[in-house]
Amino acid sequence: MTHTCRAIVSTLLALVGSSTGVFAQTHFGGPGATEDLWENMCASCHSKDGSGGPAGTPTILLDDVFDHVKGDEIDRRYFNAIKKGVPGSDMNAFGGSLSDDKIWSLVVHMRELQHKAWRKHNNVTPDEKARDSKHVFQTQRRNFRIESVAGFDKATSVKVPWAIAFVPMDAQVESMRGAMIVNEKRGTMKLLLANGILTKAVAGIPKVSDQGQGGLMDVELHPDFAKNGWIYIAFSDFEEMTSEKGEKYRLVATKVVRGKLVADGEGYRWSDQETIFQTRDDARVANAKYHFGCKIAFDPPVNGGRKGYVYFGIGDHGFMENAQDLTRHNGKVHRLHDDGRVPSDNPFVAQATKENKIMPSIWSFGHRNPQGLAFDINGDLFDTEHGPRGGDEFNQVVAGANYGWPVVAYSINYADTPFKTPWPELDPALKDKNIKLPALRWLPSLGACGLAGGAALLGDELDADAWNGNDFFAGGLSMNCVRRVRVENGKVTEHEEVVYGLGRVRDVVWGPRKTDASGKMLPRDLYVVLNGPDEIIRLADAGKEVK
Repeated sequence: MTHTCRAIVSTLLALVGSSTGVFAQTHFGGPGATEDLWENMCASCHSKDGSGGPAGTPTILLDDVFDHVKGDEIDRRYFNAIKKGVPGSDMNAFGGSLSDDKIWSLVVHMRELQHKAWRKHNNVTPDEKARDSKHVFQTQRRNFRIESVAGFDKATSVKVPWAIAFVPMDAQVESMRGAMIVNEKRGTMKLLLANGILTKAVAGIPKVSDQGQGGLMDVELHPDFAKNGWIYIAFSDFEEMTSEKGEKYRLVATKVVRGKLVADGEGYRWSDQETIFQTRDDARVANAKYHFGCKIAFDPPVNGGRKGYVYFGIGDHGFMENAQDLTRHNGKVHRLHDDGRVPSDNPFVAQATKENKIMPSIWSFGHRNPQGLAFDINGDLFDTEHGPRGGDEFNQVVAGANYGWPVVAYSINYADTPFKTPWPELDPALKDKNIKLPALRWLPSLGACGLAGGAALLGDELDADAWNGNDFFAGGLSMNCVRRVRVENGKVTEHEEVVYGLGRVRDVVWGPRKTDASGKMLPRDLYVVLNGPDEIIRLADAGKEVK
């Protein structure tokens, strides 16, 4: 969507209104939620739903404010209009009466109202034809059909699938070639074989803490899997404990291991397990149920070839203050060698000692719950992560950077109360924190989970006018969506929603390379893992012509 200067001006005028009498009667600083703040201060002019007031106050429900590429810019205009007023209008500055976090909470509330109206106005609802494999969906750069892969019949039923990975056709174990590995939250791994048969659960998978958001999470194959057979998995590891009072509890933390699959009768068995990452015993969290992450990504063969690193993101486990603490593993993206050794050039290696407990595996910090992690075709690493309510982030993840959680956020609390503001320059105490802002923020939240990046397409024949190595595909749990984000020269240049309303999106993965009968390379399919319903679908390329 494109917005003009006229539209921005009208939007700002709509926000601030034209009557000061209402605000003079408003009492500030009360304990109420953001919705109460809106109703007390704004609804009499703009109405409860933002559609405009009887005094001629224009609507704030404009489509052109949902230019996601310029979202931060528009957010700042709204924020400044409330705080500083609008020259040439009757709108006064309210920065002296409202704190910055309350002003920002009103911006979040407005964005939620705008999104609700945008969905309704544009009739953006789940497409009834989505289950028709002949129906062609048209998006900005690709047409596709939706095909069900697993989950609709008992033979291929999956239960709360959380991640998938594809076994290459040159794998050492012949029966596994072309299979899809499926991790289920409850702690089971299955294989959907090339012949369409779903195996029983793999034996020997580590026990997981399947409580809250914990469970068996990501699965990724080593880039040289055909030679070494290594499979990496992440899960919520735990140890049963007993308190001095005899009460049972668990010490829980995200753990990353690697192992191999070997044929075992009619199924497969997990073997040769090695620990890649496990936090210190004293850094585990009692009865943790939230924000485990965890996605795994290997550096791609660009800029001189692979260096042999593995990256993974771990959420704050529900303790947000730990995200800024370099002695804690949670709220971080970590980098290690493929075998778990710490690289000597990691950003905090020189500071780490046994006494200060700084964790040398940390690559970046200040993350809330990164549940998407992927490289682009140029070798740049990006993640997607949750804000609380509003403000999910798409970040370019660089060495040593601080991504701000919880001292800055594009969010408010789940309870609808103000939390923080998104821009560090508003707080003098953050002047030296060197906080890196996201490349893109989603407001309202999409519940970011799963991210497919362009590095997976290295070696393919890519069409500049189609989905290609510059595109990321981000899944959304709460928004039931998949969003395409194009990044060029480090900047987000395009954004669109390609799937909506089919279920909570847990993972998004590029499928294996395909060729036609003549050997010509075909565009890859994009696979989407859904929860509620539990299903795996693929977005199969439908060509450029729609009949």
